[in-house]
Amino acid sequence: MAGQQVRRGPTGRAIFLAQVGSLAISILFCLVIWSSGGCTRPFFRRLADREVVEVIQEKNVDPAWELTDYYVYPHPLARFADPSDPDHPPMPPDDPAAWFTAPRPQRPKSVAYLEQDSYLTLLEEWDRDNRARKGAPKQNSPPAEAAGEALGDATDCSPNEGAGAEQCAGFDPTHGRPSRLSRRQRPYLITLDQAVELALINSREYQTRREDLYLAALPVTFQRFAFASQFELTGNVVREWAARRSSVGKQNRWTSASQGQMRKLFSTGALLLVQVANQTAINLTGNRPHTVSQSTLVLDLSQPLLRGGGRAVTLEPLTQTERTLLYELRNFARFQKSFFVAIAAGGPTLAGGGAGAGIAGLQLAVRGQAAQVGYYPTLLRLAQLQNERQNVEALRRLLDFFEASLEGGQVSGLQVDQVEQDYLRAQATVLQREVDYADALDQFKIQLGLPTELPLELDDSPLEVLRAQMRRYEDIEAAYQETLRELEKLESKALAPADLRQAVESLLKTSRLLQGTRFLDELHRSWPAWRALGIPYDQYAAPVADFAALMGAPGVPGPIPMNTLTAPALPSLLARRIADLQVRRQSLLEQRDRLRDAGKPVPPDLEDQLRLLTRELDLGALELALGFYALQPWLAEKEPARQRQAQIAAFRRVAFQMALLLEGGRAERLKRLAETWPALPPVMVQGKDLLALREEEALDLAGRVALENRLDLMNQRAQLADAWRKIAVFANSLLGVFDVRYHMEVMTPPGLAQPLNFQGERSRHQIALNFELPLVRKLERNNYRASLIAFQRQRRELMAAEDQVLFSVRTNIRQLRQLLRNYEIQKRALELAYLQVDNALETFRAPPDPRAQRDTATAAAALTQQLLNAQRSVPQAQNQVFTVWVNYLTTRMELYRDLELMRFDSRGVWIDDFSEPPPADNAASRPGAGYP
Repeated sequence: MAGQQVRRGPTGRAIFLAQVGSLAISILFCLVIWSSGGCTRPFFRRLADREVVEVIQEKNVDPAWELTDYYVYPHPLARFADPSDPDHPPMPPDDPAAWFTAPRPQRPKSVAYLEQDSYLTLLEEWDRDNRARKGAPKQNSPPAEAAGEALGDATDCSPNEGAGAEQCAGFDPTHGRPSRLSRRQRPYLITLDQAVELALINSREYQTRREDLYLAALPVTFQRFAFASQFELTGNVVREWAARRSSVGKQNRWTSASQGQMRKLFSTGALLLVQVANQTAINLTGNRPHTVSQSTLVLDLSQPLLRGGGRAVTLEPLTQTERTLLYELRNFARFQKSFFVAIAAGGPTLAGGGAGAGIAGLQLAVRGQAAQVGYYPTLLRLAQLQNERQNVEALRRLLDFFEASLEGGQVSGLQVDQVEQDYLRAQATVLQREVDYADALDQFKIQLGLPTELPLELDDSPLEVLRAQMRRYEDIEAAYQETLRELEKLESKALAPADLRQAVESLLKTSRLLQGTRFLDELHRSWPAWRALGIPYDQYAAPVADFAALMGAPGVPGPIPMNTLTAPALPSLLARRIADLQVRRQSLLEQRDRLRDAGKPVPPDLEDQLRLLTRELDLGALELALGFYALQPWLAEKEPARQRQAQIAAFRRVAFQMALLLEGGRAERLKRLAETWPALPPVMVQGKDLLALREEEALDLAGRVALENRLDLMNQRAQLADAWRKIAVFANSLLGVFDVRYHMEVMTPPGLAQPLNFQGERSRHQIALNFELPLVRKLERNNYRASLIAFQRQRRELMAAEDQVLFSVRTNIRQLRQLLRNYEIQKRALELAYLQVDNALETFRAPPDPRAQRDTATAAAALTQQLLNAQRSVPQAQNQVFTVWVNYLTTRMELYRDLELMRFDSRGVWIDDFSEPPPADNAASRPGAGYP
């Protein structure tokens, strides 16, 4: 065509070189990305970690569920820590049958049983500090090996199936287990705080909940990505060569197709799609190669107006995942509280928890199954074991006493057999307690994530305050018995009256029981007056007969029969004084009984008068017994044996009255000691002690705090809103379809190599209206109706949850109030148990009353059984005190957990801000008084 210029594009060779260069640059770019960490396992793992941390931090906005030092990977000191490459872990030892009977498509480079023992270094440090604090002797522990040694020797595996197949499969299931456990000679001593810290490091359950929180955040990252601008680039390159006689003829060309697109979803449901596609063909056939490159630009925008349109429907998946992550964050915060309570008090670690979960851990699971027993219940089992061991020791001493008495003819073989039977029964109880404690300790190790063969010992300091108080009671009883034993030693010496009086006065002055007591001071002031009343008794006409009638039959020590002290028959001013005091004391007793019957408090001065009168009567009775001994009535007997028997009877009257007098000093020491019992910690809520308030007021306050603070109730209320929101979502699916779509397409000139020559004159535009009548909506109708029912169910579940929370809190408060009163009861029961043993022993040592019409053997057996029953009541009372104490502490923990008032430090240990004593007015009204 003359006069017309032809525009020539790039030559085919130039296009070909450009395409090859572009492909080379792309390959080089991918290699650079690969070498720098992109498109690899570590790259995607770290990217996921970073995004999860970001979304969790966005929800971590309230101190009520504050998350600190969170990371999904195990603690470096954890038993299950994995120091290997997390993206390429070594193969664990396989099951032999599975290894040999199934295909093995992967050939592991190494096999290793991964179990760390770095936590043992922490345990050794704690053990040294705890034993140094308690003054225990130090012990040289084996040096801590490197952390990697606990992994065992990783076995290199050959990729073939030769002789090394068994070694590669790793058939030893114990391969790599830490060996430092078996070399430990002494248990590791840990405290409650250290047990909690170790549990946060080593607990498999706690690590699982960490991972659950991580997994709840992953869907949020995906749903957020759905609303981000998403880019996609695809391409392919084809080299085609065909011979002349092929079905397509001679061909020699390169063809490349690439496509890039961007998608964007909007909150209204609108979807924007921008797509650029290019296809380039380089035809090398013929003498003049030529190139064709054509591009297409497409823009699609669609907006549903009815079904599938609107923010409610479009944002629902993102909304639900965001809210679910918040729920899981709250659940994790509540789980931390429940986890601490489970470690300290036992019971399940469910997010909801419940009343009475703590001490229920004492009831072990089916034999062989691990239960979460907790620190305090395990200590309780240890305390009960120690009490039973003390009981065995006490019965052993009692058995030695009875066997020695049997040789002296003072007891019968039947009585010895009774004691031995109780001794054997106590030994069997100790054996059962040992098994129970060992089982509980093993279960506690599993709860902490420790190997069951790890030697472990729990610091009993939380119960030491009770044990120390019991030792003080035992010291008082030991001092009482010690004084009586010193007096009993005088029986064989046949002392003269003056020597006996001097010995009695010396014992009263030096007795460890009476040192520092007001009783001893009052005794020194009163005794001279009593001695002055005791004029020489031999001035009476028939002193021995009178005193025998007054004191009872010969050989029968016992209290003076005051009902026989009538004025005409009294032999002395001393006896008359005793009779007068007895009348006054009886009057005061009747006055006290009338006040008690009327429900009125007994005035302190009345109690003090009774105490003084009792002491005066006991002192007068002792002086009367010493006066009777001074008469030496045994001299009237002609036979030496009968003389000695009468003298012993007179001495035992003195000893018995001495024991009664000492009981006054012991009562003062016990009363003073009763004021030193450790106090149970208060239950403070909003500055008020719940145990000092009226019950209804306390229940109301705790209920309001629980309903306001409980994280699980917050989730329940939010889930009710979720159910309400889904009604509109499912209702949207009942609508018909009506979408508006816009489509624009622009292509470059066909048949030319102009891939970027987009011009408006080649564009094509479409607006489409797509509709569908809602004629068939059976499934959608059913889903909508189900959503209405789900909403009503969720309403009822919220009501039930609130009722259950209130019930749990109210139950805990009632239990605490009961335990507080029971603590006072059990303290007094323990005091009485100690007194019963002393009184039963004194009664047993007293010879039988010859005036009593009773079979001697029957009486001896009854006294022996009475003594054994009294001894048996001591460990029972001790166990009850420990049980009430532990139950109170664990129930108190559960209450604060259920009130959502627990705060924790970086170790995961509860910061008990509520253990401060309440104000004086409240106290008087209380019933019963992080990664390194």
